[in-house]
Amino acid sequence: MSEGVPPASWKTQIFESVPGFLPDWVQITVRALVVLAFVAGWVLKLRRGIVHRRALRAMAAAQRPAGGADSLGPYAPQRGSDDGPLGAHAPAPTVGDARRPSGADFLGACAPARGGDERA
Repeated sequence: MSEGVPPASWKTQIFESVPGFLPDWVQITVRALVVLAFVAGWVLKLRRGIVHRRALRAMAAAQRPAGGADSLGPYAPQRGSDDGPLGAHAPAPTVGDARRPSGADFLGACAPARGGDERA
């Protein structure tokens, strides 16, 4: 025994000598179970962390506005109006015209004539 190493305590000697009396297959099985328990604990801890991060992301996504017109707040166009896609910015229909305006109504002098059949 070298002089620089302190003698082992009685607990250490008992812990090291008890497995020495057991058969090799028991020692190997016990060591394998200890390693398996360590790895299983590490995997469960890692999995819990992943589930926790996913839950935090889901909560953050639920608190964020959905985007589009919903995120405009008071500036969003009012729903339920029958003004069409332009909303309040659509030109008013001409007097006496009960139908909705079309694209030809905005062409002015370049618009084709309305009326009957224009076959030549």
